[in-house]
Amino acid sequence: TATAVVLNVAITNATASSFITAFPAGQTQPGTASQNFLAGETLSSQVIAAVGAGGSVTIANHAGNVDLVVDVDGYYGAAGGTGSLLNVLSTPVRLTDTRPAGIAGGASATAVVQGAGATAGVLSVADIATPGNGNFLTAYPAGTTAPLAATVNYTPGDTYNIVENAAYGTTNSTGSVAILNGPANAATANVVVDEDGYFAPTSTPVNGTSVFLSASPGSIVANGSTSALVATVTNATTGPVSGDVVTFAGTGVCGTITPASATTSATGVADATYTSSS
Repeated sequence: TATAVVLNVAITNATASSFITAFPAGQTQPGTASQNFLAGETLSSQVIAAVGAGGSVTIANHAGNVDLVVDVDGYYGAAGGTGSLLNVLSTPVRLTDTRPAGIAGGASATAVVQGAGATAGVLSVADIATPGNGNFLTAYPAGTTAPLAATVNYTPGDTYNIVENAAYGTTNSTGSVAILNGPANAATANVVVDEDGYFAPTSTPVNGTSVFLSASPGSIVANGSTSALVATVTNATTGPVSGDVVTFAGTGVCGTITPASATTSATGVADATYTSSS
């Protein structure tokens, strides 16, 4: 069950300078912004939003009228569920830079995500195009058909020659992501792809730091019973991370976690205790 969704939200045909806010459906709109834009712009941004009633997300526009195009890149599940774990690279790496040759319209560039067993890359995708040309880029698993979705959007009316967006790029079986340069009639564009991390079924990163959390026992009844929580912080290059502060928190927790935060030991371990409600 999804607790939050990863969206690519594109705005276009804006009649006024404004901002949009994504929030759980059925809840009160917060005083925050998910994306800001000027009248006439076409832009996109990655938005991570908690889901609300019916598994839905509400997107509100502050002023004027605007068209929205919303693509789903992924979702986060409840704690303890199955799925891939996030590994953050200690140093971001550049995967692809097509300058100066560029990519023709309708063609794709390929980036190989760093990370053993990576199922998706946490990427920054930049479109460096000829001024005055509108375009879009789509990140998708290399070797497959590009979906009807976009990662980066902009139009000739925008004031930017370099437009970038964050993306969770799903990989193919060899860890590769393709970046499509719009339709066949799109202008040649240079694409730069950087990686900040990756998702993988294992918590062991290539050159980053990851956290593995275990609970023993994993299930307890609501009678004041306790479960031991152990967070292990590891860096692939230096090994266990000591002196790191780990904050223990949960969604829909029917009990208490003590302490709320703990500092990792020389072996990279931080402990806490969960006590269920009685």
